[in-house]
Amino acid sequence: MQISKITAILLASGVIAYSPNVNATGLPSTTQLKREFKLQIAQANLEDAAKYFNRGNERLEQGDYQGAIALLTKAIQINPQLDIAYYNRGVARSQLKDNQAAIADFTKAIQINPNLDIAYYNRGVIRGKLGNNQAAIADFTQAIQINPKLEIAYYNRGVARIQSKDNRGAIADFTKATQLNPELAIAYYNRGVARGLSGDKQGGITDLRKAVSLFKEQGNEAQAQKALELIARVGG
Repeated sequence: MQISKITAILLASGVIAYSPNVNATGLPSTTQLKREFKLQIAQANLEDAAKYFNRGNERLEQGDYQGAIALLTKAIQINPQLDIAYYNRGVARSQLKDNQAAIADFTKAIQINPNLDIAYYNRGVIRGKLGNNQAAIADFTQAIQINPKLEIAYYNRGVARIQSKDNRGAIADFTKATQLNPELAIAYYNRGVARGLSGDKQGGITDLRKAVSLFKEQGNEAQAQKALELIARVGG
């Protein structure tokens, strides 16, 4: 069976896998982590572990990923139950594209703290990048169950679903992401792609036009132009 011209254009254009409120690798900033987990470090009352953890965090922020890994490993050796040390080491390893080691660290952090939503989220990001969309979807779903307001988890689950050809599921996730953050232009863009792939040309064009408007308001002319070009190609 031949695919329609519109579907072919949308498939060729693809989705934009961008996660808001995270850094360029799709991982939360260590500044956020320090604020969120400072109390946990204090409660642990392990000064040496805290020292190595904080120094490792500094190295991570400075972009010295090998140095961060070495210091965080020392923190883990002192306190093997320090979930955030595994988490941050996973961040550093992901920056070095050591994806399997990063996954192992996020998994260990989850084993220690099953409610660590960002560990599920970031493991899902890496699994999605590696093409394991079903595992990524499972991780994003778990993150959402822990934190139902985690918009980036809905968004990225939508990306994984559209890549798995589950366009209806993707539309539902992008819709939820826009409900949580009405300014999330990229979710409108990708929902427009998913709607077009589902045969809803007009619904897709409406979403793409909304994305154009938001991109321009946010000063993102490049993405606005990409959306405009896609609208033109599908005949909007």
